[in-house]
Amino acid sequence: MSVHHRHRPVDAGPTIGEQGGGVVPDEVVIRGKAAFAKRATGSLAVLVLDSALHAGPPAAPRTLRFVSPSVSVKVSVTADGVWRTVSGRVVPETLRVQLEREGAAGVPSDEVAPGCFGFVPIPRGLVRLRLHERDGCPSARTEWFLV
Repeated sequence: MSVHHRHRPVDAGPTIGEQGGGVVPDEVVIRGKAAFAKRATGSLAVLVLDSALHAGPPAAPRTLRFVSPSVSVKVSVTADGVWRTVSGRVVPETLRVQLEREGAAGVPSDEVAPGCFGFVPIPRGLVRLRLHERDGCPSARTEWFLV
């Protein structure tokens, strides 16, 4: 004897057309477009070293290292009260570095030597680095990290 079950569709609620016009508020559209415009391009350089995660007293300055198949970035973060200094070195040395703070536009670095970069002063918060070729084409970006 076989038993057959009838499946009823799950009520997912009203469709967009049944919600009273389906109009998306302007603020939602603006925020969506801004988020889409900020989407990351280029390869992701992942965090492989963070000196703050080692046992023992915190090292000063904090050292982080990010790598991707084509990029290596060493970052040093120094605290001075509420401000941070973010500096480091990128390989290949021809890449330009930009610091992006969460919710803010990117800031180009001060280049002190080929492959070296620095940002002063940076408020505490989440940041990531974007790496660009000299012609402006995106090359890579780091994961977000707290400074």
